[in-house]
Formats: sequence, C-alpha cells, structure tokens
Amino acid sequence: MDMIVFLADKIKWDRLAELPYLSELLLALDTSLEKTSLVYLDYLLNSSQQLFIHGRKKHKIN
Repeated sequence: MDMIVFLADKIKWDRLAELPYLSELLLALDTSLEKTSLVYLDYLLNSSQQLFIHGRKKHKIN
C-alpha cells in the first residue's frame, strides 16, 4: 500500500508543470510497482535538480 501512495504522489501533484518522467513511469506500471518506483528514483538521482534533505542541520567537519 505504501508504494501505491508513493507512486500516486509522483503521478499526480500540485504543480502545473509537465512531469518529465511521467510517460516512462506510466509504461513501467505495466511491469510492476517496484519497477515504476525505480524509474522515479532513477529520474530523481540523475536529474539536474538539487536534492535537499529536510530537517537536517549542516555539520562542520574538522
């Protein structure tokens, strides 16, 4: 059930912009939920968008 909610959030979101990964995501749905999740994660890791972890403090490394 968690994976369905995760993918639903990636398919339908509040932004008006076209989803660059949507067509590949919808094709992967014919295979499996796991494959579809990997399509999104692959997009996320290989896109030019900067990833930000919310709620994390920056730590100075000495």
